[in-house]
Amino acid sequence: MRVLFVTPPKKKAFHAMAPLAGALRTAGHEVRIAAHPAFTRTISSAGLTALPLGERDPKTKPDSPDATETIRFAECWRPDLVVGEPSAAAGPAAAKATGAAHAQVLWQATHDDADGHFVIEQLPPSLRTKDHVHSVDVRHTPYRGPVTIHTWLWSPPRRPRVALVPGSGVLAGLTESLADLDIEIVATDTDTGQHIVFPDNVRLGTAAPIDAIVSGCAAVIHDGSADTVATTSLHGVPHLALPSRPDQSALAEKIAESGAGLHISAGQRSGEEVRAALLRLLGEPAFRAGAGRLRDEVLAMPSANEVVPHLVELADKYRA
Repeated sequence: MRVLFVTPPKKKAFHAMAPLAGALRTAGHEVRIAAHPAFTRTISSAGLTALPLGERDPKTKPDSPDATETIRFAECWRPDLVVGEPSAAAGPAAAKATGAAHAQVLWQATHDDADGHFVIEQLPPSLRTKDHVHSVDVRHTPYRGPVTIHTWLWSPPRRPRVALVPGSGVLAGLTESLADLDIEIVATDTDTGQHIVFPDNVRLGTAAPIDAIVSGCAAVIHDGSADTVATTSLHGVPHLALPSRPDQSALAEKIAESGAGLHISAGQRSGEEVRAALLRLLGEPAFRAGAGRLRDEVLAMPSANEVVPHLVELADKYRA
């Protein structure tokens, strides 16, 4: 089977696709990843075949692959299945032009404009904010590109570890309220250019893989981004969601409904509120139990490798 992935130049979008693309390739299928030329290095670093489509202009911001060139390639290569995501219009266009089956990988909590024969869901059922006519479950595989596991991650933490994801911007300003707690805070994705002064109980984990950090945590403070939520859920760790966008807020509310964590809206957010919520997560066993139920949901979903035969069946079903 030939599979054409179409990704915008957004790492989170591509990272949501990469494990599935890798699973298809290792199962013996031909896989190509269409993207803007400026994004091809990110694809190649994942061991996948990049297809640069569009003009490389250093004066303009990279966009999704050029639709005309994507269609032209698809008409020559004749993919059986096109896998894209809602913001990359070249995917639906290429599928329609060639009669290929068409799937959309959902990497955000809300995608009202998802189009295709079916969608690929990576969030567990309890956290989904919208039902689709035909969805295919795939267990989230944490992937963020090249990372390094440092020696401090080899052993279990000596005191409760709390991840702060991301560790820059608004969330980083909340660490002062947690400075006197007997915990270890790991701030990820920290922008050193911001010159943020962290308390003594904060460790910077910029280059460490998020799943290696989260797996040893007692709680995770995050912004409600779907990839972080999926990774935290995979490891059965309680969530403290501090959303700032509508899609993040919708997912944060689902987390609270599931019993796996708490959320604080942007209008109510303060150091005192975050401290009180975190102490609840660390002290009340019900949140750990809720996170465990969420983890069971995630583990019941098929892995990327396990879902490949089903994708072959769907390609045969929907291909014109």
